[in-house]
Amino acid sequence: MIYCHDPRHSKPCPQPCAACEEECDRNYLTCRCGSGLPWRDLSDARGIYVARVCDACEAKVKAGYRKDIFENEDYETDEPIDYPY
Repeated sequence: MIYCHDPRHSKPCPQPCAACEEECDRNYLTCRCGSGLPWRDLSDARGIYVARVCDACEAKVKAGYRKDIFENEDYETDEPIDYPY
């Protein structure tokens, strides 16, 4: 059985054809917010991954976090941060 390579799909592709593969590629490369724009990783000031965003949804996603985590790499935390050295 052939599975779609898009990580958001958990079911087998009903028709593993070029059209299905093209649709999966388009879905994987565009942001999940539905804008159709390409996504990129959003990280905090320390380089820690936060979310996948695009130009259309970045401000909305950032609004859900404290402003200082994107501006000050010495921001205060409630728990220790483990750096992969």
